Amino acid sequence: MFLAMLLIYAFSGSNAFAQFEEGTRFINAQLTGLDIAKWEFSMEGDDHTSEFTQFGLNLAGGQYFQDDMAAVLTFGYLSVSPDEGGSLSALSLTAGVRRHFGSNFFIGGGLSLNSIKLEDDFGSTNDLKAYLIALDAGYTYFLSERVAIEPGINYAYKFAGEISADYDESDIWLKTEPASDGVDFDLTRMGFSVGISYYF
Repeated sequence: MFLAMLLIYAFSGSNAFAQFEEGTRFINAQLTGLDIAKWEFSMEGDDHTSEFTQFGLNLAGGQYFQDDMAAVLTFGYLSVSPDEGGSLSALSLTAGVRRHFGSNFFIGGGLSLNSIKLEDDFGSTNDLKAYLIALDAGYTYFLSERVAIEPGINYAYKFAGEISADYDESDIWLKTEPASDGVDFDLTRMGFSVGISYYF
């Protein structure tokens, strides 16, 4: 992360094609990876922690409602394989704002709704709904007047959510029940991303 911030600082003040003016729009296709994720499940006092590396794709669109300030809507897909086996997939919808400072450096923040399916090696599934506070920072480096590459770092923290579990009872019927009061989970996420944006 420190090296990434040094690179962002090194580019500051150069490559200033950008005029992030009111009314400008952009679309952004983003690859997320090298993420560090930590999950903690607490079930009647039995804590379980899982860490793994993530890989995902985001598609975002935004418009500057005033100079240097944009509203952004992002759709995301995430697919990972936890260290202890099984699989995880997630769909997300994030609404937020982006603020540019000085040159092409920006920070952003918003609220993210995540629908997550977690499956273990035995075929049992947990459906999680998580509401996250999402933060990011990066740099817009223009390859041309309208096309830019945008490396960045991101962080997200769950402030609300719920779990439901699918299970098969005697191979006769499948039922979904909400998590009991004794089941809770925490989620924090931090990683790197790189995207290609088109400004118009």
